[in-house]
Amino acid sequence: MITNDHIATVTSDYLAHYPGDKDRLRLLLDALDDANALATRERLSGHATASAYVVDNAGRVLFIEHKALGTLLQPGGHTEPEDQDLIGAARREVGEETGLTELTVMNGQSAPVWIDIHTIPHSVAKNEPEHDHYDFQFVFTVTGEQTVTLQDEEVDGYQWVSVEDMPEGEVKARLTTVLAT
Repeated sequence: MITNDHIATVTSDYLAHYPGDKDRLRLLLDALDDANALATRERLSGHATASAYVVDNAGRVLFIEHKALGTLLQPGGHTEPEDQDLIGAARREVGEETGLTELTVMNGQSAPVWIDIHTIPHSVAKNEPEHDHYDFQFVFTVTGEQTVTLQDEEVDGYQWVSVEDMPEGEVKARLTTVLAT
């Protein structure tokens, strides 16, 4: 299981790369002071999740159409008890949702490129209250020739998008920087 100490270390590594994000991550930093495990879905006020921007040989980024949220997102999701670290959880989630399993950390950067904090709405179907996700977002490149095979239960479709065509924002700026190195 992913420990709070591991999450704190990854967050610290992230802030070493992006110190200007400290105030934006206040909710996560406060949650790390709580003794309750952050890497479990049972922590109903908020919990850690992991996702990845997967880049192909043409420099395009993979987005999936998420069924539950009805929007295009990078592949990712909840951590599982067998996950040992956040980057491994992101790798597992990408494999489950897209069938892409041969992945390499982009430019050896094991720190997330972004940590997103977003609110998930109340779900009657899942019997979950509104809660926050602390989403640790990594960057992987696809190794070798692989075909996207979608997980039908969670994913409706996918698109490869050039970074230039992504919406303006900090994630696009960071991906542009990572791809240029």
